[in-house]
Amino acid sequence: MSRRASGCSNHRSRTLLTCRSDKSVVKHKGRIKAQGGHRIKADLSKQAPNNSYSPKLYYEDRKFTCRDCGAECVWTAEQQRLWYEEWGGPVQSTAVRCRACRERVRREKMEQKKHMREMALKKGAKRAG
Repeated sequence: MSRRASGCSNHRSRTLLTCRSDKSVVKHKGRIKAQGGHRIKADLSKQAPNNSYSPKLYYEDRKFTCRDCGAECVWTAEQQRLWYEEWGGPVQSTAVRCRACRERVRREKMEQKKHMREMALKKGAKRAG
């Protein structure tokens, strides 16, 4: 029975085969190793629905420059798999900050929330008093 007869599209398989047949890609223990990093096959059933025709078929290490400090960083394939499949991140999103800057931004937001709660309590105490 052919794939067409069973009602399955083979577009995805052709895309994956095209990626694998590239001379810069070598299959290695269930992962696909590309020049400069790894590729991991994506599990489309675990990705968050995004109303898009372009889901991630695989994850590969991506270099990016931190938006805040300008450091060169790598968003690894495994980090992408966690973000998109385990934590339900939108497929259109990408990393823009290094770990240190993400932690600093989180800390600043928590301090701001704490300050705002304290100010609300002070304001409430002045009105009551």
